[in-house]
Amino acid sequence: GFFTRVHQINNEFRDAKGTSYFLFDSKDEELNKRQSTRKLIQENYKKGRTRRSENFYSLLKTVGSLISNLDSSYIVVARPSFEADDLVQPVLEKETISKEVIPSLLVSNDMDWARSVDAKSVHIYYDHKLYDLEAISTKLGLNPERNRVVLYKMVFGDDSDGIQKPEALKNIRGGN
Repeated sequence: GFFTRVHQINNEFRDAKGTSYFLFDSKDEELNKRQSTRKLIQENYKKGRTRRSENFYSLLKTVGSLISNLDSSYIVVARPSFEADDLVQPVLEKETISKEVIPSLLVSNDMDWARSVDAKSVHIYYDHKLYDLEAISTKLGLNPERNRVVLYKMVFGDDSDGIQKPEALKNIRGGN
């Protein structure tokens, strides 16, 4: 199941000295309380996203507790009013404070996380495959810098964030 797969990915891809961070979204209500900058730019941001039940967040909390007790190198990160997307960069910056470069592996099918892949030490396990910067750029058809990912989503939509492809662009090939 899930925990076996977590161990497999870590054993196969993570550096022996590395740490695995599991980043969780806040509850929908907590996210909505904080007027996110994304909603200031686009008021319908994630409007089509299915709202999660209280049971989902209760289960997520339990899974987080189990993960953090599986292995001392597993760290669960969740902050009120933040999406997991918002936590990627701070976690990576914490990892690079030391002078030693420790490889980092992001595991997500959320394209937003691809923005953090770099040529030196950050890779992503995306769509059941390991990608470095060159490979994820080829897969997405763009270098996943922040503004390019945002533009891509505006044109092609993003199912993981509930962002629909604009009606006027539905006949353009690519993306979702």
